[in-house]
Formats: sequence, structure tokens, C-alpha cells
Amino acid sequence: MESSGQERYMIEVEEALRLIGQAFEHSGALVGSEDMALEAALGRVLGAPVDCRLDHPGFDQSAMDGIAFLGASGGRLRVVGTVAAGDPPDQLMPGPGECVRIMTGAPVPSSTDTVEMVEQVRFETETDEAGNPYEIAVLEGEIHGGRHIRRQGENARAGEPLYPEGTLVRAGELGGLLSQGVRRVRVRRKIRIGIATTGDEVVPYHRPLAPGQIYNTNALALAGLLEAPSVEIVQLGVFPDDLAQTRACLEVNTDLDVLVLTGGVSMGRFDFVPEAAERAGFVPQFHKVRMKPGKPVWFGRHPEGTFLFGLPGNPVSAMVGTLLYVTPLVRALATGSFREPLWTTMPLATACANRARFPFFAGGSFTPTPTGLCVTPLPTSGSGDVIRFSHWETLIRLPPSAEFESDTPVQVLLPFPK
Repeated sequence: MESSGQERYMIEVEEALRLIGQAFEHSGALVGSEDMALEAALGRVLGAPVDCRLDHPGFDQSAMDGIAFLGASGGRLRVVGTVAAGDPPDQLMPGPGECVRIMTGAPVPSSTDTVEMVEQVRFETETDEAGNPYEIAVLEGEIHGGRHIRRQGENARAGEPLYPEGTLVRAGELGGLLSQGVRRVRVRRKIRIGIATTGDEVVPYHRPLAPGQIYNTNALALAGLLEAPSVEIVQLGVFPDDLAQTRACLEVNTDLDVLVLTGGVSMGRFDFVPEAAERAGFVPQFHKVRMKPGKPVWFGRHPEGTFLFGLPGNPVSAMVGTLLYVTPLVRALATGSFREPLWTTMPLATACANRARFPFFAGGSFTPTPTGLCVTPLPTSGSGDVIRFSHWETLIRLPPSAEFESDTPVQVLLPFPK
């Protein structure tokens, strides 16, 4: 089938992402950071590198409950005491032919070089010449010198880099920072995102509907997709299908990092967003992508640095566009590095088809099967079907003009960490 004139001006999804990444690279790094207590930093992005303050581990440490001894001493050892986690190092110093009971995490005496797990040791009681009992540890298997000891600094050395600037502080990074005694960190300022909805028919959810009106689904739904500790959402409200008011909304909000408008980006008589954006000073990068749903996506940047996404008003289209395009840019602004959405491959649980000429992005749910995890496309009546789409757990990318049997491998979207 010959493509229409409009289709010839569309770009592919990959090209749209390339242009977004390019625009980010040319924008320069965001400035601004603040110091905060570590316990408040979960989900924030480091605004300065952090180096190790301490060796980790800070001392030679037992990796097992067992006995510590000099490996050359043989397999029958006199027990001279116990070293527990938290005891001072070298409080006990067993000599040749001696050992200490030792607990996981306890400091290994410097007079020893080996730890053997308690499961490999048999304990016996003997008496000395004066009739006093003492304990003997008998090793049941072959002795392997040097084993089961976590050496000082084997994980990290004081002064070595720990986390670079731009690191997202998740639970793992919190653990790493806490291991170094870090109490406060410098984090980048939050990315400020303004969300506005256009349309004479759209009303806030707390107002009663008049005939022909619909509730503002997009404002809170998109905020839910974008919300993160490193993000500040600014709700700009609902604007009518009016060129002057749309332009004014854009002009007064160029202090924000990203603007997301839904509605008014297609070819209708009242789709004013592209013209209003250019009149407000935004330089267009692309308009319309070969995809379904969400084809009429508009993207541009203002000379003052604000990025603008014009997304379709249909809620499914707006959410798909947010996942594919807005989220990667916001994450790049927060971390300083642009990364395209990540996809993995997973088999379909059921047969389906994409009869469109464009790649189709379907909501999907995960389905456990006896052979592993599969993905099931959600039924839908179109890009306005927010009810059925609300059950989505991932996005499935289906190539154009094709039918797919069950077990066919398809691309499945992986979420960005927040």
C-alpha cells in the first residue's frame, strides 16, 4: 500500500528517541544541588562524587561460624577461647597447635590465617596433667589454608571512588553509603515538570460533568508515571482550545525543565499546540512518529532550556508517549546521562495481531506458565480505552502488519528505576 503524504513526514520511534537524546546532549548539564541527610536521599541523584572513607571490610573478618587457626598447625587443635562479632581485634592470639572458636563477622586474630566452618569440626574434651578439662577441635576434612576470611579492603579501599556524580540513590546505594559512615550527601535539584491538559470538553475530576464533557484523566495519570523523589510535578490545569491561551500557558512556564501538554497536537481545526509552541519561542524537533497509539507527538525546546512534549489527548496515547519519550528525558535530566527505554524479549501467552502499518504498543500483563513467564496483550477498543489499559503491567511492542502465534517472542518494556 502506498503511504500517504502525511506518512512520508513521520519519523520512526528510534529516530524520535535519537532526536530527544541529541537535544538533551546539546542542552548542557543542569545546575543546582543541595545537601541533605542520607536518610532523606532515597530516590535522589548524587550532585557530587562520593569516595570511600574506610576500607571495606575494615579488618580481616570471618566469613563463617567455625574456628580460626594457623593452617600449618595440623588437624588437631586446642581451643583457647572464643572471638565474637564486635570483639576487639587480637584480643586472643592462638599460637601453633591452637585455635579459637570464631563467629561470622568477628575479627580474625592476626596470629591465624585460616577459618574452617563449624560443620567440618568435631569437638572433644581432654584433661591436662592437673585434671583440668580443655577442648580439642578436630578437623574432619582436608585443611585449606587461607579460606573463609574476608580480607581488609577486599571490597573497597579508603580513597577509592565509591559512586560518581549522577548516581541514583536506591536501596543498594544507601547500603554502600552507610557502610562508609556517610551521614550527608549532595544531591541534584529536582527536575520540575509542568503538566497541562487542553480541550474545551475536559473538566477537573472534582466537578460534575455537563453533557459532552469528560474528566481530566491525563493530568494525574501522567503525574503518576513521572512521579519520583527526584521530580517535582507542577499541575498547570486545563486550557481551552484557544491559540492565545495555549501560547500564554507556554510563555509563562519556561522556568520549568519540562512541559507536557496533552491534546491539541493533531490535524484538527482546534489543534493549536504546535502553532502556539512556535509562537511562544519553542523550536520544533519533530511532529508525528510512526507508531500506534500516539502518532501525533510534538517535541521541541525553548532557547531558555525548557523542553516541551505535545502528546495526544487520548489517555492511552498520552501514557504510551510518556513512557517512551518523556520518561527517558526526565531521567537524563536527573542523572546527566540519556538512555533509551530498555526492552527485553518474552513469549506471548496468547495469539494476537497488529493490522496497522505502524508498530503497535499494547498494554500487557505478565502471565506465569509451566515453562516460564509470558506476556498477554490487553484487549482494547482504541486509544481512548483507559479502563482496559489501566490493567497494564508493561508495554508490548508488536511489529506492523503481522499476526503472532502464542509463544512468539515479542519486545517487552523494562521500567526505569526510580
